Amino acid sequence: MYRYYNEQADSWIVSHRGQTVSLKNVPELVRLAYVRAFTPSNITKGFSTTGIHPFNPHLFEDLDFTNRPNQEFFII
Repeated sequence: MYRYYNEQADSWIVSHRGQTVSLKNVPELVRLAYVRAFTPSNITKGFSTTGIHPFNPHLFEDLDFTNRPNQEFFII
């Protein structure tokens, strides 16, 4: 979705030289990106990549999980 939004924003900027993207433009850019991103193929690929369908219990190892938060995010 992020990639498609950036493509739409870039296209809008090229089409509207000298203007900046405002909050008024964002809903239309998101709508266009959404239509491109949420295709049956992309949705199926997302379920497959995460091991949801077809179910793949071996996709992640125990080391991929932790019960402790990453300390880098809590530096004060």
